Amino acid sequence: MEALLQQAQSVLGSGYSVLAIAALVFAKTISTLGSAFDFHDKNFVQKRFKRLNELRASVKKDHRPLAQYLDDAIELEAFRVASGVTAGKQKMDFLIGIASLGLWDRTQLRWLAKHIEQGPQDTTPSIRITRLDWVGAAIGLVSLSYCILAGIFFFAYLSFTMPMPYGMALGLLAFVALIFLARLLGEDFYSAMCARNIRKRLESRAAITSHEPCLSEVLPNDFREERETELSTAPEPQ
Repeated sequence: MEALLQQAQSVLGSGYSVLAIAALVFAKTISTLGSAFDFHDKNFVQKRFKRLNELRASVKKDHRPLAQYLDDAIELEAFRVASGVTAGKQKMDFLIGIASLGLWDRTQLRWLAKHIEQGPQDTTPSIRITRLDWVGAAIGLVSLSYCILAGIFFFAYLSFTMPMPYGMALGLLAFVALIFLARLLGEDFYSAMCARNIRKRLESRAAITSHEPCLSEVLPNDFREERETELSTAPEPQ
């Protein structure tokens, strides 16, 4: 019994047990964050959706304007819960049309939503990336690169200057924290690049054919007008 206790003390007292403890703490933290996100979804994100459904059930059918308003609100709220994007009716239809192509995931569509605009003279939304967006993207790229380099530096510095494995554990912790920070600070860069790539992809699809399913609803106005102009001015085959 005493031998087992001495062996347990030696294992707990060894430096490498710090890595195992740090890994357990990290896993527990991730699990706690997941539970917190689930609590937030159930009690905050979906709460308004449930209340709208309850209100809609209490409205009589002869109250057509209010019933229609609640139906539209429920549809928009369901889209917000599913996509994470708060949007109006036309912007929602625009994003659903792009999602129906099956080329981009939920995160990419959420990034794209930041660059969907509809001017006073526009009949439908379109993808627009302004100079200010590119300035924000450049700042995000610089911040992203700085955090990654700082994470690598702290990991190497702490690993070589502190006793093993304490330095490695602290360096790894600093590296992971800075990577998460880089992910947050680079959001503007990711969204601008994603919107540009999606715009180019839609433009290339319009150049290939004008008979794609849902393409007329998905493409921005300028793409459709340019494509229609090219088709109308193209010489007929002899």
